[in-house]
Amino acid sequence: MRLKPSLTIGVLGDIILDQYIIGETNRVSPEAPVLVVSHQQTNLVLGGASNVANNLLGLGATPVLFSVAGTDDAGERLQSVMKNRGLTTQGILFEANRITTEKTRVIANHQQIVRIDHEDAAQIPADLENRLFERVQAAAASLDALIISDYQKGVCTRAIVKRCIDLMNQYDKPVFVDSKAVDYSGFRGAFCVTPNVKETEQIVGFPLRDEAEVIRAAQWIQGQTDIPHVLITRGKDGVTLLSDVDVRHQKTLAKTVFDVSGAGDTVVATLAICILSDLNWEDALVMINLAAGIVIGKQGTVAITYQELAQAYFDSHGEVHEKIWSQQESAVRAADLRNNGVRLTFTNGCFDLLHSGHLHMLRQSKKMGDFLIVGMNSDASVKRLKGDSRPIVSQTDRAMMLASLSFVDAVVIFDEDTPLKTIERIRPDVLVKGQDYQLHQVIGADVVMSYGGRVELIELKKEYSTTGIVNKIKTNVQA
Repeated sequence: MRLKPSLTIGVLGDIILDQYIIGETNRVSPEAPVLVVSHQQTNLVLGGASNVANNLLGLGATPVLFSVAGTDDAGERLQSVMKNRGLTTQGILFEANRITTEKTRVIANHQQIVRIDHEDAAQIPADLENRLFERVQAAAASLDALIISDYQKGVCTRAIVKRCIDLMNQYDKPVFVDSKAVDYSGFRGAFCVTPNVKETEQIVGFPLRDEAEVIRAAQWIQGQTDIPHVLITRGKDGVTLLSDVDVRHQKTLAKTVFDVSGAGDTVVATLAICILSDLNWEDALVMINLAAGIVIGKQGTVAITYQELAQAYFDSHGEVHEKIWSQQESAVRAADLRNNGVRLTFTNGCFDLLHSGHLHMLRQSKKMGDFLIVGMNSDASVKRLKGDSRPIVSQTDRAMMLASLSFVDAVVIFDEDTPLKTIERIRPDVLVKGQDYQLHQVIGADVVMSYGGRVELIELKKEYSTTGIVNKIKTNVQA
């Protein structure tokens, strides 16, 4: 999985402040037949178009948000949350006569019991349309794509949507649309639309009870709008894509559905990045299913991170051989991960006769960062280091066993006597060895520390060693 780390993506739409009041309840009020919630904490998170931007940021892109909000208390808190996340507010018009959309959810015992909406969904007037479009226009040349996040709260008027789609088409940049509108004709000229099943049923006017009806609905939308790609998200049934005459289905990969809030935001953000990263549609569908599966397994509106998506990809594509990287591949993949903020950890060894001591070291190494890469001596390298009787297990089998461990994310086989060249290619953030080494003895320590990385020496299980096991076997055989 390789996603471009330097994409700049615009987001036009309705920004929402999501407030979660979280507590516990174990009694009914004596004043009325309602639950009494004992307050524990209040969380403020970004919703709507600002959640799309938050997802883009988490996946390593640079989002540019275009919207309208109020100068009210909710608007000030929204700005504070955005700034804390590192999101710019320069593309947002803050107006004194506009109400900032705020959704307050009360969560008790991990269940939502009520939602309170504070909003004004009136369409923005023509003068605001013009001012907002000017901001999109000023940034358009620097954008790789535009996402329209239409929650029907008044920002995405038919006029500004058309102007923005036409503008992006002039630059030959794709427009992705996630909208709660019933009429999709206003999105003609977009590259892709991503309605869910409920939204699609409202658009086409008939129920979607099976795949045939889902395909029929996608064809109807495509026929009405000439939009080349219609992606219908179907919850537990996965996603269906109609692209020209080609139809693809991707089953869901979610294990647990906890809260679907914001899942559509994650889908459209992930899809845009995948397509802009030149992934084919089949791989892109896998990625958006993984992304959606992650966020609906959490409570509340939650943005995905590249680290989570990368881990989910490796976990779901569990063919062990995919975790075994060539030397050349390791440099490219490590750079992709590092550019997306993933902390790389590296350790190495022969790993002949994998034992409990190895497992302890690898588990501890994994805790030092986000992504553990294990360098492993080739058969020729082991033979030079250990003698003609070693290795006992071939490099292919050793690599397969290492790669099958859930806490090992990648294995790189090196043919030299030391892992120095591999370390120079991968440039890990953390280099891990056992405490049987001193810092000056650790191969590659100077390289890692030269660019700000660190070296960790962890305690080993001293009673375990491959050489000791081999000698014990030889003694028992001779006896």
